Amino acid sequence: MLVVDDDASLRRVIRRVLQRGGCTVEEAGDGESGLARFLAYRPHLAFIDLGLPGIDGARLIRAIRAEHPDVRLIAMSGAPHFEGVEPAAAARTAGADAFLAKPLWPHTILDALRAERAPDRAGATGAEPEP
Repeated sequence: MLVVDDDASLRRVIRRVLQRGGCTVEEAGDGESGLARFLAYRPHLAFIDLGLPGIDGARLIRAIRAEHPDVRLIAMSGAPHFEGVEPAAAARTAGADAFLAKPLWPHTILDALRAERAPDRAGATGAEPEP
């Protein structure tokens, strides 16, 4: 898994929740390092904040989606608007598979993880995606 958020304390919370769920987690604090970590690590699932410094989350999602259409991308935001629209709509337009509104609670993170690991999300091979 990859968690990209400029809030270090929120990254730690998400990482701990995902690790308790049995996942290996990498982190990044901005869009540029998020893209670098993604390319180095090649996770099957990434949690990406829309309001990142530098390359914002929507641009990061579009960049990842263009080259890696099978990766699961979950956008997050606590802002009421992103690029002039509601954040969930911006996330869908960018290519995110799901959207989580902040503040995030542990059960919300785990529910998103379970939903993305569900059998109907396993892809054409039928194999469950690895963390």
